[in-house]
Amino acid sequence: MSLLVSIVFIPHFGRVARAQTIAIRNSPFIEAERVLGRRPVG
Repeated sequence: MSLLVSIVFIPHFGRVARAQTIAIRNSPFIEAERVLGRRPVG
């Protein structure tokens, strides 16, 4: 049962995580770091 629930919710979690990553990447403070010459972490 838990395997079925995890299979159903993994795509939803992936979409939410990707949307949050894109939102943070386009934040003003991230763009300001880019302008100052800061390299991305990772």
